[in-house]
Amino acid sequence: MTKIEEIKNPKLWDKIVCKSNQYSLLCSSKFLSGLTCPHKFFLLKEKQNIKMAVLIFENKKKFKKYFLQDFNYNQGFYFFDNDLTERKRNKERIRLINIFLKEMTKNYSELRFSLNYNIKDIRAFQWFDHPKKTFQINTVYTSIIQLNEFKTFEEYIKSIRYERRREYRLFTETNYKIIQENDHEKFIKLYKFLKPNIGKLMFDTHLKVIRNANKMNFSRINFLLDKNKIIAGTLFYYHKNRAYYAFSVSNPNYKKKVSCTAPLILEQINYSFKNKIENVDFLGINSPNRGDFKESFGGKLDFFSELFYKKI
Repeated sequence: MTKIEEIKNPKLWDKIVCKSNQYSLLCSSKFLSGLTCPHKFFLLKEKQNIKMAVLIFENKKKFKKYFLQDFNYNQGFYFFDNDLTERKRNKERIRLINIFLKEMTKNYSELRFSLNYNIKDIRAFQWFDHPKKTFQINTVYTSIIQLNEFKTFEEYIKSIRYERRREYRLFTETNYKIIQENDHEKFIKLYKFLKPNIGKLMFDTHLKVIRNANKMNFSRINFLLDKNKIIAGTLFYYHKNRAYYAFSVSNPNYKKKVSCTAPLILEQINYSFKNKIENVDFLGINSPNRGDFKESFGGKLDFFSELFYKKI
């Protein structure tokens, strides 16, 4: 007998979902608590065995305009099937997803999921309620640096795009310096340079995420200084063996004088090497200029699926 049950204890959710190969910081309760968007945790069980965990955001009216577009990466389905062959695993996942969707679509007219990039088989969503096409499926890309492929930071930096290497070299020849200081309010003060570009609603959401990262202690900030003046900063998440490039901002008045962001990102990557971090996720490369900039740091291209259900 198959049973779907809601988990209301975030600590229990973390204890369970961390055992899945799809687990990351972005589906943990400490990250989700900063999004201020209603969400629910579900388990699908058979004979008291947990077969699948699911995270859904409740698509309430006030969130429809932006619905966590920057933060819904890897928030959907989590499996516990390492003991199965690939063929059996694919078949079983299709079955489980179909059971869950049949139940959830009784209560929700719209659903949205963002799959982990190690879930490539999305036929369960393409086939759901066949022949109706109830799911819109978007392919989204990210870039991941596998640090364990390099022995040292120096070896890594030789592999990245010449432009980034040049910017890093020119930075070392200036009087600018990088400091590490987890002062989130200083970072937010700098981040206000971006407000006109991203709009008040998204800006306010970013502030909540940044402050939550400080509260939950999974972020690291570095600043670029001109003498004692902060002119740029980056914020990375760190969780277990992975780093995530989350935010960066620079004073636009300095852009012609020095490349502000590249040296800061490379300092974070150097820190990752020193602390035995295995990979750095750039959390999406899906706009032309920003995506190309992120890709220039030598990560490997990977993709994942965003899924949108609307009842027909």
